[in-house]
Amino acid sequence: MNLLILVFQSSFIEGPSATAGDRPVGQIIQTLPSHEPFEVLHPILYYLYTDRICFTTVPIEQAKSYHQVPPCGAEDAYRVGDLFDLDQLKKKALGFLVETADMTNIISRIFGDYALKYQEIGQGYETVFYKYWNDVKKTGALSQYFRDLEGEEDVEGNIQAIRRCMELMEGLTSQGVKSV
Repeated sequence: MNLLILVFQSSFIEGPSATAGDRPVGQIIQTLPSHEPFEVLHPILYYLYTDRICFTTVPIEQAKSYHQVPPCGAEDAYRVGDLFDLDQLKKKALGFLVETADMTNIISRIFGDYALKYQEIGQGYETVFYKYWNDVKKTGALSQYFRDLEGEEDVEGNIQAIRRCMELMEGLTSQGVKSV
């Protein structure tokens, strides 16, 4: 079993400096980037020590802690889990993201940055998207989403969203079922 040690980026040094050859076998040291906000790192470090995490869908400043577990954004947890190869954290975050996706938020999620960047998240949302496709079609939410994009300055992001939409629509039957 490998021991993962996370170190915050800092110029502080205590004691004699050790080289990689001085580390015990199986010890992996990774440096946490200093630009990660406390609101992201605190719940993840708490999870690493306790195996308890409290995901939220609301902004962190509005979230409540349950059983004294600090709230954590599931997308941020997935990103940090991916960064440090924390597969269990990624799995839990992905499960939460897919479970909380529904007709009211699937459009923004499936075309969001995380679904476009992380294939696993995109695939998880894809299942939900097809599940609610007929309802989404009736509401006009997809058309509204792309009308809202017209005013956005992120041209590359808009192009990615359009490409993703075209991929989702390929092979979609009139009944809202993806044909193979």
